[in-house]
Amino acid sequence: MAIRNIKDPIHPDLQIPRELEDVLSHPVFNRLRFIKQLGLKAYCGRFPSANHTRYEHSIGTMHLAGKLCSCLERNTTDRDLKGSVTQYKELIKLAALLHDIGHGPFSHTIDEVLKGEFNKPHEEVTEQIIKNIMQDSIESVVDSSSIQEICNMILSEHTEHPYLNDIISGELDVDRMDYLIRDAYHTGVEYRFYPDSLIQTMKVSKHPLVHAEELQKYQVDVDTFLKRITDIEFRKNISTALKNIEALSTDHLSIVGETGVVLADTFLVTRKTMYQEVYYEVYSRIAERMMQESILSMLKNKKISRSLFTNVRKYVTLDDYELFALMKHAGGFAEEVVNRIKERKLYEVFLSGPPGKYKLIRDIVMGPKEKQYRSLRKLEQDLANRLKLNKEDILIDEIKVRAFKSERVYVELKGEYPKLLEEASPVARTLANLAEINKVNVYINGEKIKSRREQIRSKAEQLLEGTL
Repeated sequence: MAIRNIKDPIHPDLQIPRELEDVLSHPVFNRLRFIKQLGLKAYCGRFPSANHTRYEHSIGTMHLAGKLCSCLERNTTDRDLKGSVTQYKELIKLAALLHDIGHGPFSHTIDEVLKGEFNKPHEEVTEQIIKNIMQDSIESVVDSSSIQEICNMILSEHTEHPYLNDIISGELDVDRMDYLIRDAYHTGVEYRFYPDSLIQTMKVSKHPLVHAEELQKYQVDVDTFLKRITDIEFRKNISTALKNIEALSTDHLSIVGETGVVLADTFLVTRKTMYQEVYYEVYSRIAERMMQESILSMLKNKKISRSLFTNVRKYVTLDDYELFALMKHAGGFAEEVVNRIKERKLYEVFLSGPPGKYKLIRDIVMGPKEKQYRSLRKLEQDLANRLKLNKEDILIDEIKVRAFKSERVYVELKGEYPKLLEEASPVARTLANLAEINKVNVYINGEKIKSRREQIRSKAEQLLEGTL
């Protein structure tokens, strides 16, 4: 029985289950009402209507998870897997509801700071909040032994049933299904994807790790190998183990039929387009990089404590409005950023191009991922010193357009063994082969270089190319 109907522009039939009342009324979950889904996009750039929050997205994701579970129960033919969906249905909805609880102010805006400065992705913070702050409320719905399973789904680490990872943190998961349509609606873009039809094509299937036909190709080599083993007992054990390989399988979400493939293609193309046109829209991206730099400035000048990000109980006091207040109170560059956002006086795009255009940037982005963040911050400092600017006057931004990760989505076509989506779809195959990073922007405080713009540009390019 539903506790109440929610008036939602995306899902008109959205209802809140009665048993989730304690979770939704928890102050830490309610905090998501004060965190904008699309960061600073409502304040800067082309999308002034992007005022929706992580709260409504989380409820929408839970709603889609319930819909998907109902379809999986209906479509899944394997009795054990069908029973598994029924068994995990409530945990799946809880994981969907809580998957974003670890987001900080302005959503993804501070992700780079969390990962780069504190080595803490927001998914890891989510786990800490669930286990350390919201446990009592969650245990009003499920037993305590289930909390780790909820976290495993969110972290894509559920080993017993990988299909649970597919639902919450896969390539075609309910999180993406909700945010694509919700973000498109609130930004006014035309390319909207409606997930219900895709959900209708999904089931849970067992996927053999090795098909019998593949094993038969190597049967002669296997027989020759076994004949060379003189220990009869050992040979018998090896022979039994090889036969058992055929029985090994794992469970995953599957898209059924050609219609499912077409719908999955539409979903993936929509997602890539949203990244290019909305998520990395240049003006809001400049503002987000300025805000990231203001946080670093406050940390460096001890205007805020590092424990605000490392202590989970302090972290959950942060939302968009609290961060703005901290920046205003800190003074200096942080206060300047708040005023610039209010007055629409942002930095400008100074240099832009593919990562390979500038040698020093190419060396960093092509190097070890764990060193990229600090190396780029050091490069910013070096550039500022050589150009006689302050560190915060020049900012480097990697633009990563995430398209599709291969080997994560399965398809079942009539009369064929289950295969990967990229094997059945040229669209998915093309998206999987696209490079992750396709642009690097350098933003600059234009007020500082008015009289020497071209001189600075030329010198900056020479510095980045390693020729000066």
